[in-house]
Amino acid sequence: MTYEPSYREALKHAFSLVWKNKSLWVFGILAALFVSPFGLGGFWGQFLLVGKESLSISYFPWSGIFNWLANSDPANFVSLVWFLEIILAIFAIVIFISVCSQTSLIINTCEYYKKKTHSKLSDTWHKSYKYFWKILGIDVMRKLILTLAIAFTAGLWFITSTNDFWTSLFLILSFIIVLFLVLAVSSITIYASGYAVIDNENFWGSLKKGFLLFKDHFLVSFEISLLMLMMDLILASFMSTVIILSFVPATILWFLAALFNSLFLLNFSIILSILTITVLIVLAGGFYNAFNTGTWMYLFMKMHHKGIFSRIGHLFIKIFQK
Repeated sequence: MTYEPSYREALKHAFSLVWKNKSLWVFGILAALFVSPFGLGGFWGQFLLVGKESLSISYFPWSGIFNWLANSDPANFVSLVWFLEIILAIFAIVIFISVCSQTSLIINTCEYYKKKTHSKLSDTWHKSYKYFWKILGIDVMRKLILTLAIAFTAGLWFITSTNDFWTSLFLILSFIIVLFLVLAVSSITIYASGYAVIDNENFWGSLKKGFLLFKDHFLVSFEISLLMLMMDLILASFMSTVIILSFVPATILWFLAALFNSLFLLNFSIILSILTITVLIVLAGGFYNAFNTGTWMYLFMKMHHKGIFSRIGHLFIKIFQK
């Protein structure tokens, strides 16, 4: 078995693929509607999202809603049921589109790495249907486990009120354990998605093979996750800078609106700012989601067919050979 460290090649190939095939950005945008981004970046995003949503839910006037339903006309209740059914239908459509888009990304990237070409996007979309339930099941399982990990971590911080040395050490060790669990779950489900699509394995078979691949490449999975997490941070910094710069034209328009006392210019500058930021975030998110998937799938193909040796392991071998 031949081993080669391929992180630079993975980033290079993924960037080249996604940049030359900008239509893949559409799949990246749609996939992000429900499916979490691959790797630890998805965990941090879910962590922040769950925390924000939990605060919103806790302040939601549930008692007022129930009182309104109890004392209102039955027709209002029927209307509410119809409204909820419409919302659920839209949610189901969003899930379907998102899962099929993520599957299409996996198919396209793996085809490109094997044949240096990929199918038409419409053909890939139709291929993705038969993998829908497997990819959805893998992603839902990942979400459930990561949500439990988030709840456990947050619970520890709330339960331990003292701030002595041993409590702090316990919290740090607990967080490290949870982080490694998240690393394992994220990597296994990524590899399982590859097996489910590329080798057409069933749900449990893909998870079993994903676990075995993770076990054989534990250090590599850890290194890739840290590498992609750094890329997440770089993207976040880049987007923050771009968003700040995007306010420059709007600021000029605000100044002109104040100078000429024009309500039209003021409204136009606000709309321009919102549209600019939205377009930038959507495009960057679509590109990065496709790039992220391309990187992981390139390394999955290398592990699957050849194997990759850890750079940390390679460093230790060099040290002990001296």
